Amino acid sequence: MMTLTGSLLFVSASLFSAPTLAMQAPQAPAGQTAAVASEWPQAVTENGATFTVNEPSYTAISGNSVTMRAVVTVKRGTAAPTSGTLEMTAVIATSDTPGVVELNEFVITRCDFADGSGETAKAEFTKLLDGIGFDATLSTIVEGIAIDASRDVTGLSNAVPTIKVVETAAVLISVNGKPQFGGCGSSGWQRVVNTPCILLKSPDNAWYARLGGSQWVSAASINGPFAAATDMPPQDVISAIGKAPNLPESVQSATAANPVTRRGGPSPQVIVATVPTVLISISGKPQMAAACADVESVTNTADTVLRTAGKWWILGAGRWFSASSLNGPWTFAAASQVPAAFANLPATGRMVGTRASVPGTTEAKAAAVSSNLVRTLTVERSAPCNVKFRGNANFLPIDGTPMTYASNSSQPVVNINGTMYCCDNGAWFMGTNQGGPWSVCDSVPEQIYSIPPSCPIYACTYVEVYGSTSDSVTFGATSGYMGTYMQGGTPVYGTGYDYNGTNPPTVGPDAAAAANVESYLAPAYPATYGNQAEYSPADGTYAPPSSNDYVDDYPDVYPSVYNDGYGGYGWSPYWGAAYGYGYGGYGYGYGYNDWGRWNRNWGMDRRFGGVGRVGGLGGVGGIGRGVGGVGGVGGVGRGAGGAGGWGRADGGRNATGMAGGEGRGETGMGGYGREGGNREASGMGGYPRQGGAGNRGSSGFHQAQNRGAGGGGRRGGGGGGRR
Repeated sequence: MMTLTGSLLFVSASLFSAPTLAMQAPQAPAGQTAAVASEWPQAVTENGATFTVNEPSYTAISGNSVTMRAVVTVKRGTAAPTSGTLEMTAVIATSDTPGVVELNEFVITRCDFADGSGETAKAEFTKLLDGIGFDATLSTIVEGIAIDASRDVTGLSNAVPTIKVVETAAVLISVNGKPQFGGCGSSGWQRVVNTPCILLKSPDNAWYARLGGSQWVSAASINGPFAAATDMPPQDVISAIGKAPNLPESVQSATAANPVTRRGGPSPQVIVATVPTVLISISGKPQMAAACADVESVTNTADTVLRTAGKWWILGAGRWFSASSLNGPWTFAAASQVPAAFANLPATGRMVGTRASVPGTTEAKAAAVSSNLVRTLTVERSAPCNVKFRGNANFLPIDGTPMTYASNSSQPVVNINGTMYCCDNGAWFMGTNQGGPWSVCDSVPEQIYSIPPSCPIYACTYVEVYGSTSDSVTFGATSGYMGTYMQGGTPVYGTGYDYNGTNPPTVGPDAAAAANVESYLAPAYPATYGNQAEYSPADGTYAPPSSNDYVDDYPDVYPSVYNDGYGGYGWSPYWGAAYGYGYGGYGYGYGYNDWGRWNRNWGMDRRFGGVGRVGGLGGVGGIGRGVGGVGGVGGVGRGAGGAGGWGRADGGRNATGMAGGEGRGETGMGGYGREGGNREASGMGGYPRQGGAGNRGSSGFHQAQNRGAGGGGRRGGGGGGRR
């Protein structure tokens, strides 16, 4: 018989329920504290003995494994309690809560008790900890621990983008190179098809953009200045653009309960960029205030703008750029070159994310650990590969390797001696013909992981095979798949290469005709600049900013981009212009990811939901923020497994404790979402996680759900991932 005592809440029930507000996003607002982790001490009573574990102290981190020490006590019956010390290791895995990670796969390496009962206690605690997951705040784990630079990625580019500093509220529309046009309606208007944003050209060569769902602005030149349009595009053009889907009831209710407060004033200045660009928008002349000793910050901007003695500093995609004047010229500064005083920036507001770009800070160390956390998904062997080619497959060489990659495919495809490997939605497939058949991979050739960052499909090298059975294969991905990399001990966004400018994708033979199809968007590779990405320490990844105090209306994206998803500050992973804040201050839509949703959501036809298995990654793609949290550019969105990217794919609980099928796709709410399947109701009030190779049984302590993050990544211990 086993009973629970004390505050035995290794994972509070709130971690497994959808947010109460549909508009809740996983990135904690500036200054907000993340959810509370496990309470201490933890105790469990079994067979008349009470075992207590006090809060551990963390001593070292290697890969995604942490070493810790904890004081424990054992009380047997009426005898006096005995105390001892456990030294153990655990795997750091992702959690459903921003800023919180799960510790599981405990291995006790040493157990000392003063009365000599250490070996007995070790065996008992080993049994009790089997299958258990503790929640802990990542910042607590890394505090005081040195993190080596082995997680850094080599070969990233730090070429300086165009940096535009304006002293007015402004928004950026990124166009992938020189504008490409397609027809729009029947009256001679054209739309730019190599941007996700609504950008039109009239028959008399005027330029139009739409903000906030209904505000049209126009200019005589693409370079502006844009001002409120005196007339709207004709109805045939409006009809050709299409209408965005209606907001779901949950979002309408949230909007009614929490209406957006408009700031008023004119529409923001629209800046159209055709080259990699960082926009710094300051509301008027810079207003300075002390940020910390020897550092001032501009307070009337939503961006990071700092000043030290005689020098200005800004962040773009996690990279530091400095200049003696806000007018430039700007130069790249390695993280190791930033002023030491930056380490004293306050850990509040947007400065929390800024501190992640300062080596040695708690936030930077936490980012290094987050970069190794693995998110897994399991798919049926019969899962289809949805890659499409624009014409006959066209392969280009990969620098420094004998491999080639497809320049005209909807998902990354690598050719190795005539065998093609495709990374589709976070899973690997292989085939010998572009038309198939394709089969799920049991293993991936090692040489694929030597693809350099200079190659447009580099991100797929962060997806690996983590296990397989006769009917399914489990894959895992680390943050590099979503475009977050470590450089100089700090996280940066994107590889820094301008793939689209130097080696754009190959268009198909019918590209000209396709451009006139209303839903057409030109092919493009992932981009580093253009979405104003900021680092979220709570999530361990980059996303567009969660708020802007100076802008009401943001560029709308084409309805064909929405893909039935909804969200606020939504985006699609690793695409430079992948967000359209959109309607009513909330915006909705996945945002733009031209790679055919290559790491977005899983269809019902290939998610695995068998007994003891994970049902899929609950909509693997889209990391977009907004109503669905880290789920598709856009967030909420329905679909098999939660069309909100790493959004939820919970099903209902299954009283038999099985994996429970595929899950319901709960409108992509919240966090990085559960790994498929339904909850397992066994265990003392907790929910054992569905590991990649099956579920875990009950053991006494409350259980988190084991994600199966351990178990042999290519590099690093216990599924530590590539780097």
